[in-house]
Amino acid sequence: MHMLKNLLLSFLSLVLVASAATPVSAYKYTMPSNPLYKYTTPSNPYTYTTPTNPYKYTMPSNPLYKYTTPGTIYEKDDDNFNDQDCIVNPFSDIEGHPAEKYIVELTCIGLLRGYEDGTFRPDNTITRAEILKISMMAAGLEPNGGTNELNLYFSDLGDWQAPWVNTAFELGIVEGYNNGDGVTYYYAPNNPVNRAEGIKLMLATFGIYPGEMNQSSFTDVSGWMTPWVEVAYGIGIIDMPSSGKFYPASSLTRGDAAMYLSRMINSL
Repeated sequence: MHMLKNLLLSFLSLVLVASAATPVSAYKYTMPSNPLYKYTTPSNPYTYTTPTNPYKYTMPSNPLYKYTTPGTIYEKDDDNFNDQDCIVNPFSDIEGHPAEKYIVELTCIGLLRGYEDGTFRPDNTITRAEILKISMMAAGLEPNGGTNELNLYFSDLGDWQAPWVNTAFELGIVEGYNNGDGVTYYYAPNNPVNRAEGIKLMLATFGIYPGEMNQSSFTDVSGWMTPWVEVAYGIGIIDMPSSGKFYPASSLTRGDAAMYLSRMINSL
């Protein structure tokens, strides 16, 4: 009996020692490689600090002309704008085009450039990266430091695109697309931007965020695009054609982009 008691005590002590060992954590996880989680801090890897309102940034007193670019030959502060301050028609293919005066104005102040053959090609489409860059330049926004990394947030950006798109993402101006794996995201920078997306991007770049609206003045505008298109129409960025349609899914052209941006600048 005494031996059995000793055996039971020995077994019990082994159980107690085993139970006191550190168990394998059932809550251990692997940090996802999702580029959106690169705002990491030691205290909480899933939380990053943003301004109180990241969409309300201070605009320069003169948001268009306070930066310098090669070829800028006119600044608004010098005198009133007129064609004599610049080349009257810098391109061979815009005379008589509805966007002619807007193209001339934005070209003269260094926002737009044409092609080496002397054309502007106003009816060509404009890409998602191109419209973002010129909109940010027009709003006086420059790339943030450390945004040159190609895979910082998106997997498909080129060298010149990365700082502009990454900065716009940090400011809440643009979002990307999920690849379907819940981990990687892409921006599709070389895809043509459609008219509704272009209007939303321009307004957001200038810090204009509309409230909720369900009814549109255009017969072909509905859903998420309604408030953006309505605000653009209300402040004179876009016109109401006789058809009553905005054609939101059609690609935005280079000429339309120049028209809308020029009107945006002049509406501030």
